[in-house]
Amino acid sequence: MPTEFVKETTTTTRTTQTVASNGAVSTSVRTATSVRLLQRDIVKHQELTPAVSNELLLDAVEADETDSPESANSEKSHVSHLVLPVLKNIGAASIDSTVADQHSPRVSETPYDPLAMTTLGLRLSFVQDFIKASGGSEAFKNLSTTDVCQKLVQPLTAHTRRSVVDTLIIEGRSDLVSEAKWFVSHAWKYQFLDVIDALTDFAMKKAIPKEEFIIWFDLFSNSQHETANKPFEWWENTFMSAIKKMGQVVMVLIPWSEPIPLTRAWCIFEIYSTVKTGSVFDVAMPSSDQAGFISALRYNPRVFYDILAKFESRNAEATNPVDKDRIFQVIAETVGFNTLDKMVLDVFRDWAESLMSWIVDYHIEAKIEPERTLLLQWSLASLYRLNGKLPLAFELHQSVYQERLNMLGPDHLDTLVSMNNMIECALESPDSSKMKNEIDYVALMEECLATAKRALGIDHLFTLLAMYNMATIFLDQGKLEKAEAVLSECLEWRMKILGSLDSETLRTTERLATVYARMNMTEKAESFYLRTIELFEDQHGSNHVDGLTYSASLVNLYKNSKQTEKAIELCESITPKYRSLLGDANSATQESMKTLAHLYNEVGEYDKASSLFQDILASVAKGDGIDTRTSLSVMSYLADTLQSQGQLEESIEMHKDCWARTRKLFGDNHQDTIASVHAIGVSYYFLGKYEESLPYLLESCEKKKLLLKKNHEDTLTGMNVTGVILSKLKRYEEAEKILLECLEGRRETLGAAHPSTLTTMNVLGSVYVEMDRPQDALNVLLEVYNGRMRLFGRENPATVTTMVLLSQALDKMPKKEEEEKAEEEILDKYDQGLKLYREGKREEGAELMKQYLAENPDEFENDELSHLGRFTTTGIVLAQIGNLNESESMLTEAVRLWRIAVERETMENLHPSFLNSFNSLGSVKSSLGKRALAAGDRETARIKYAESEALYTEAHDGRCKLLGEDAQATKESEDGIRNAQVDLLLLSDPQDLESKFLKVSKVFNLGSSKAELLIDGLVAESKALPESDLLAIRIQMLHADILMEDFEKNKFTASEMFERSIELLDGSVGETHPLTLEALEKAGQIYMRVQFYDEADEKFAPLFKRTSIVHGEESEEAKRVLRLLNTSRMGVMALAKILPRLAQNGVTESLTTE
Repeated sequence: MPTEFVKETTTTTRTTQTVASNGAVSTSVRTATSVRLLQRDIVKHQELTPAVSNELLLDAVEADETDSPESANSEKSHVSHLVLPVLKNIGAASIDSTVADQHSPRVSETPYDPLAMTTLGLRLSFVQDFIKASGGSEAFKNLSTTDVCQKLVQPLTAHTRRSVVDTLIIEGRSDLVSEAKWFVSHAWKYQFLDVIDALTDFAMKKAIPKEEFIIWFDLFSNSQHETANKPFEWWENTFMSAIKKMGQVVMVLIPWSEPIPLTRAWCIFEIYSTVKTGSVFDVAMPSSDQAGFISALRYNPRVFYDILAKFESRNAEATNPVDKDRIFQVIAETVGFNTLDKMVLDVFRDWAESLMSWIVDYHIEAKIEPERTLLLQWSLASLYRLNGKLPLAFELHQSVYQERLNMLGPDHLDTLVSMNNMIECALESPDSSKMKNEIDYVALMEECLATAKRALGIDHLFTLLAMYNMATIFLDQGKLEKAEAVLSECLEWRMKILGSLDSETLRTTERLATVYARMNMTEKAESFYLRTIELFEDQHGSNHVDGLTYSASLVNLYKNSKQTEKAIELCESITPKYRSLLGDANSATQESMKTLAHLYNEVGEYDKASSLFQDILASVAKGDGIDTRTSLSVMSYLADTLQSQGQLEESIEMHKDCWARTRKLFGDNHQDTIASVHAIGVSYYFLGKYEESLPYLLESCEKKKLLLKKNHEDTLTGMNVTGVILSKLKRYEEAEKILLECLEGRRETLGAAHPSTLTTMNVLGSVYVEMDRPQDALNVLLEVYNGRMRLFGRENPATVTTMVLLSQALDKMPKKEEEEKAEEEILDKYDQGLKLYREGKREEGAELMKQYLAENPDEFENDELSHLGRFTTTGIVLAQIGNLNESESMLTEAVRLWRIAVERETMENLHPSFLNSFNSLGSVKSSLGKRALAAGDRETARIKYAESEALYTEAHDGRCKLLGEDAQATKESEDGIRNAQVDLLLLSDPQDLESKFLKVSKVFNLGSSKAELLIDGLVAESKALPESDLLAIRIQMLHADILMEDFEKNKFTASEMFERSIELLDGSVGETHPLTLEALEKAGQIYMRVQFYDEADEKFAPLFKRTSIVHGEESEEAKRVLRLLNTSRMGVMALAKILPRLAQNGVTESLTTE
């Protein structure tokens, strides 16, 4: 019996007392009279309450002990007569025969052991009779199990200080006691009658015969008098053995919407014991609760799972802290809290599934109305899906779909829902699954969406769900443009119907951001992620878990797009919040900590990374222990970090520890074990211990070939590293063999031009050089060189490495003496010049590079790529040392030669080096323009700027096609175009005010800060115009736009300018003039940014009305403005909710809301 449930009542020996009329205490009441009174009143329960009856029972016992000098020798007969009246109507045996039974154990013969745990129990029918004999249901009304213990059970068993079960045996009623078959798990704060109702209903639904439903109910099977703190072994052995012996556990769950047992340490431990011993687990609910539970499941199967999702075993409580500590000790030293949480959730999921399955079968057998049965089948299929049983879910959803199709027709909402559910099961299943190959789920989804649009309308919530799923399919298929189009439409309608703050709207916005990320549209993806986060945080604050999930997606975007600083900054912001809200043991927290640690590793902040990995390990060690897959992966990361810190020996030891634990957990052939073996080999490699490294790498390679596909990238990576080590050990034949195998796999899976393929070829080339096979080396290395030039350019370290190997291969080729001398002189001059430049002797180096190009004009015909690369590099070097004119000539010649090569079709017109030469020449032209302007030659400056713009434009267009618009190189060219255009504008000298306005406006729109230098003069000149003059208003609005660049400083000044502009425009050009609409929107945007939602609403409401008049309500422009209005309205509503709370806290400032 858990001590948390025991409210031990210490009974002291008392003398029966009655108060005389004069107030004096008398002991004249005799025991016999008391007993007769008790027999009458306890059986009838007409004149005394249960509490009074129990007090009299105690008084009678104590009076008998006090008044009878022979009480010690006659305990049996007296106690029998006292207890049995309460049990008078329970069982068939007579009082006389019970008393006369000489085989019943005596109290003195059975010393009580508080650490023993009996498995004896009582039939549920006994408890029901006990209730009847103690006054019936009315007497137990509003009594908890604790109350029943204190008011009935403790007094009833006070003379034996044993359990009810033991007392019955002592009193000769062993016929009522049997080995328990069901262990009852419950919370003592429950209403006692609710518990019995739940068990009665459970027995009926399970069709358990009355005589076989024998329960171990701690109220009756455990003593409620003697308790003891149980040692660790008791919990792990005695209690668990008793559970195993009974074999069946039924948990009383009240209320289903907030189950108390999941908050109690003892109940959690009982579930753990059930799973640990392989016992049957079931749940009982009172009939009223069960009806509500089934109804909730029928319409929303996820509701119970949402409740379970909040469960964490480490948060369970116990009345007695000692019990809680002992139970938590057992959990921590066996399965761990996280594993226990999963065990508990699995048990309840299985139970909910079996309950719904039973109800479905019942409805089918009873032939209850088909629509109700189909709804229940749909609920069961949904439970299967939530439980990850996708084949079962798919099969049942498919069956329900066919039935609904026949019964309701294809256009009915229920039919479409089942159709969609069936498709979702296929989507969530592996590619190799039967259900994905059994139906054309793409065509089915298209049909579902088309039918929903036609039958329900585009604005129906289900139609929008179907659109979302259609977009998900397109995303999975890599059809990003289609996914983007469908999601954009879905988002637009969800914004219109649900508002921008609805969870489905935010989910769609976040998914659209993911699509843009996949399309390499990083800036757009970022803006959508930021919008999702901002809208969510406006509603829920910055410390909500869902908001952190959205931020984590943005971290991954930054990480994948190499924006490491942004990724670190954001991850540093959300990780402490995860740790605070969910704790270090939570998987989402650990994922955020791991991401941040990996980011720290990328920038060389190894101490910070190491600290985070150690924190994760410490947390998992407290929960599931160190020997779990999660823990061991973190241990591996920590070992890699130690390696990066130069702590190579420590890294190897940790990898070995990880390997040993992984082997014990998963065996030798698990992928994690093989990864550990590989990591040890790589660590020895970095330590320079190649002999020690090789066995580990060979073992991991062979096992990867067996476990993974032959050409799996992990396998090929291991083969490549092994080839490198064999080469370093001068085992060249073995190295060649494994590298050729690796090369074949990488060519097949990645392609010949992939960087990893080129890496393997480079290693193979180096092996051929060492094997004195120069021709084989040249054949391989020339392909590597051309590939790396295309990918990285000539100056990249990888390209340079290949060039060095090519030089070594050429050195080993047989040559004539004259050729060797000439080649040495040619190679030395250019390479020596480049070397001098890098060493800081820039002018000397540039001169040698120029000499090389002048002395070898025919090289272009022999080796176009090398010659063009040298021309471009030399031009860049000349520009960097200030020789702009020579640089211009050199790069102009490079561009001319590039064009010749493109016309010959020997080079691609989108070759990276080709585009680099255009970009570099554009930069030089821009610098020459600035030099000319400084010398007062405005015409030359204009020419150079125009040429610069044209060159940057050509480079930008090519880079857009080759690299995408978000690539850093593309943006560099874009900046060059913009700067050239600004420079040209600044050179212009307009005379009239209109032209000057256009000039400043263009400079501002190009993003140049020089607009700030020009606007003051423009504003000064505009003072000569009437305030209502349209040009004066346009200048004022431009001034406001420029001021908003420093928003925090100038926001209110800018808003006043726009307000005045609106007033003037309304009176001059009218309410629907484009300038008026522009001023309204910009003023509203300012108010939104400062969260003045009322003022924003005052601007966006008329803006929407006027825009609808101009463009039509269904126009894209009107929809865009409507989204702005919806956002401001949501802000107004949020403020309206906050105001009363402010007032409650003494904030009396008047705020106006709509």
